[in-house]
Amino acid sequence: MPQLKDLRPEVLAFAFQMERVLLDNAEDKGDSWKGMDNLELLGFLEDNAQELILASTLAGPDPAILRRAVNVANYAMMVAANNGMLATDLGAACWLCGVADGACMTTITTQRDSPNGPQCDPKDVPVHPGCYQDMEP
Repeated sequence: MPQLKDLRPEVLAFAFQMERVLLDNAEDKGDSWKGMDNLELLGFLEDNAQELILASTLAGPDPAILRRAVNVANYAMMVAANNGMLATDLGAACWLCGVADGACMTTITTQRDSPNGPQCDPKDVPVHPGCYQDMEP
């Protein structure tokens, strides 16, 4: 299992976008997707995939590309999760090394530089202080 520190910057940035969208919708929808069946979720996935195809074939970059790509990924994740395909019982494991050891954990709000400015993690994440220091340049 890869550790957070080993993830490609693009994978990490995309995962944070996925979580941001889920958090943005949490007040209205919560985890209602957990009660949906595969066909309903796949219908939403297909609608967003069609919109992604349309947005990506237009001339020039379109903000809808990221929005639709994130929606497609979120619906795919929901199908996988609802079918028991994702290990989600990570407890208070360190996001950088994967080891659960609450006694020496702290929380940080991660921040990355990107062409659009700093990108922050949508929530604080548990890490071992030593793991975080290992990431510092």
